[in-house]
Amino acid sequence: METNLMFDSSEEQRLMEALAAEMETLPIERVSVSALLKRAGVSRATFYRWYRDKYDLLNQNYQLLLDKTLCSMAKGTSYKQATLQIYETLQSSPVFYRNALTTRGQNSLYQYIYDRARETFETLMEGHGLNMEDPYYKMLLTGYLTGTMEITCLWAKNGMKESPETLFRIFFQLMPEEFRTYISLYHM
Repeated sequence: METNLMFDSSEEQRLMEALAAEMETLPIERVSVSALLKRAGVSRATFYRWYRDKYDLLNQNYQLLLDKTLCSMAKGTSYKQATLQIYETLQSSPVFYRNALTTRGQNSLYQYIYDRARETFETLMEGHGLNMEDPYYKMLLTGYLTGTMEITCLWAKNGMKESPETLFRIFFQLMPEEFRTYISLYHM
C-alpha cells in the first residue's frame, strides 16, 4: 500500500504503516485498534485525537490518494489518467485493498470511495449545466457508481488480473451517455 503520502506527523505515518501491515493478512473488520497501537508504538489517546476509529484511519489515507487522482479531475486531470492512477495504486498492494474492500456499510472504504466519486461526478456534471438534483440524473449516477464499485470489488477479490486500462475501457463504456459526453469532451 502507498504509505508515502503526506501525513502531519510520524505517529500518523506509523499508524498507516501498521494498518498496511495488519491488512496484509486480515480484512479491516478483523484488525484491532490495539494491534495497530502496539505495532505503531502510538498511544490510544493519540490515536483517538486524530481518528474516530480504524475505518477513519483507512479513509483518511484513501482521501490523500483520491486528492491526487479522482478529485484532481476538477483541476484538469483527465478521467482516464485519474482512473488509471487509482487502479495502478490498488494493484500495487492487492492484498491490502482486497481486504479493505471486503467491508460494506458506514465507515467502510467501499462507501468512502463511492461517496467521494459521487461528489466528484456531481461537481463535474453541474459544471456542465446538468441539474444533479434531478431524480433522473441521480439514479443514473447511482447506477453507474454502484456498478463500477461492484466491478472494482470483484476485480480485487479475484486477484486484480485485468489491467487498469481494461477497467478504464469497461467503466467508460458503462458510463451513461449524458455523462460520457462531458467526460470525453474535456477529460480524456
